[in-house]
Amino acid sequence: MECGETYRGSTVGADKLLVSPNAGDALYAVCPTTDGTYYFDACGSAYDTYLHLYSGTSPSITDRFAECDDASGSGPALERCQQCSISTRTFMVATLEAGECYTLVIDGWSSSEGDYSV
Repeated sequence: MECGETYRGSTVGADKLLVSPNAGDALYAVCPTTDGTYYFDACGSAYDTYLHLYSGTSPSITDRFAECDDASGSGPALERCQQCSISTRTFMVATLEAGECYTLVIDGWSSSEGDYSV
């Protein structure tokens, strides 16, 4: 993923790769070039989103660094989760380090799948 770009796709029928055994996932590598605060905005998605950020990239994904479902979340890199105007969408703010790579997982709550925009 590149900063400032919007990524769109669908998790309908996608493989259930990492998190929920009931909802398809979309995975993106995130490799920041500067330390700082990064924003992952899935407010424009068409289903109940759940965002996860793992250290490492496939196939060597390791620890979950941050996760947000709607306005709540956890993880050592998580600064905050914000509620979108549609309460079942997700906006995650995380602190990331330059030179490290992470995997953003766009997931759905429970079995929710659909079109996403991040």
